[in-house]
Amino acid sequence: MRALSEPVLAVVTDRTRLAPRWALAQAVAEAVTGGANLVILNEPDLPRPALATLARFLRDGIAGRASWVLVGSAESARACGADGALVGVGDLAAARHALGESGLLGAIVRSESDARAAIHADFFYAAVDWAASDTLSLVTALCRAASVPVIAGMDPTPDQARAARAAGAAGIALCQGPMAAEHRAALVREYLRSAADPDHPLEE
Repeated sequence: MRALSEPVLAVVTDRTRLAPRWALAQAVAEAVTGGANLVILNEPDLPRPALATLARFLRDGIAGRASWVLVGSAESARACGADGALVGVGDLAAARHALGESGLLGAIVRSESDARAAIHADFFYAAVDWAASDTLSLVTALCRAASVPVIAGMDPTPDQARAARAAGAAGIALCQGPMAAEHRAALVREYLRSAADPDHPLEE
């Protein structure tokens, strides 16, 4: 079974947050240079041809330095040449069929019922949304019950990131910083340093 390198620092894309003159592939490439080891392509408004073009540039920018997955459609992920997909818990079985045994399949967990449903499914990692109610408790429970890495995100505060790691999370997911920051690589390195050393404070 494929494993994610820990600590996981996932970058979730959102091209609407990019500063002027920045291309998505450039922003992601800089974040990967800083140490991001998972890229989550999340551009749901794009039609498939435009998404495929964007995915090609993204893949070239990553240049094999990190895994990358597509949110929402295993079929589109396979067509784009992604390493896998990130889908809702109810779509895991169909996504596994579409991706095959080696596809890097992740589950989006937003509630305790999602967590219960996901425990026995065939997937490689879980991503917990900070929009969920009582997120830290959900992260803690999932880390105790699941046999896969749990990624806490998206865009936790420094305190939330530290608490999630202390609860057993394999890492965190960032979007705002890697998309909009002036120094993306430095921002990612700072988060990774804190993830590796809980006593190292993140800059607010």
